[in-house]
Amino acid sequence: MNLSASRKHFVMLFHVLIAVSQTHRIHQCRLDQEQKSVRQADVMKQIEKEATAQRFRNYPCPSCHQQNPKVGNNNHIFCWACQVHYCALCGKVVQKCSEHYGPRGCKQHTVDAVDPSSEGRMRGLVRKMFHGDRAKR
Repeated sequence: MNLSASRKHFVMLFHVLIAVSQTHRIHQCRLDQEQKSVRQADVMKQIEKEATAQRFRNYPCPSCHQQNPKVGNNNHIFCWACQVHYCALCGKVVQKCSEHYGPRGCKQHTVDAVDPSSEGRMRGLVRKMFHGDRAKR
């Protein structure tokens, strides 16, 4: 084999190695993207779960102990199980709204305090979604 033939052979092997390397990188990139999209989907599900838990905190009915959600900032809750109206703040049955809520009673509308631990978890989940496993802790 002369020098020119061995050089052609070397160049051909070099191009084959580059092609295999690029194919491997493209395949690896595709796998990385698929894994990233799966991680993002999992993180989005967790964020939705956390947000829903914050938005719809449950309060037990004083009559039947059924868990009922407080939706929004209204403290007046209606129990669908036993048909009783009650207050989310004090947990007492409400006969007349005008007597229970007012200047001397409970406030009918209040904003629930945000749980700082869940807010931190949400921030961490968002960071993980955008930065992957390299997110700073």
